[in-house]
Amino acid sequence: MKLELELSTREQYIIALSLSVGIVAGLWFGILMIPPRALDVPMRFLDDGAVAASYYPVTNTHLFVSAALPLATAYLVRNHARDDSDELTPDRSDGDGDGRDCAHDLDGSSTPEFGPHPLDGGDSA
Repeated sequence: MKLELELSTREQYIIALSLSVGIVAGLWFGILMIPPRALDVPMRFLDDGAVAASYYPVTNTHLFVSAALPLATAYLVRNHARDDSDELTPDRSDGDGDGRDCAHDLDGSSTPEFGPHPLDGGDSA
């Protein structure tokens, strides 16, 4: 059995952004699931009498990934969307190729499928 999905460009962008935010949320949720006693890290005493943690449960990588991944994904999606801007704009014509709006022309004249326009003096449908 084969599953073939044909996703629009917009759906692909939504999935990419959702995945990046999901990865960051999972990263922090994983840290928050650790019991507080496990995060009670051993301390070491420095030569000048100060106390420092032996290790840090939240590293600089966590902070970097939390900021960089969603921003990089949003930047890439935004730049790629600019390249495909004609694909993202909806087609508002009625399909006959004359460029008219679905219900009425921009100048207010009537179309055969919707009848006279109320501004033309005709009754509304």
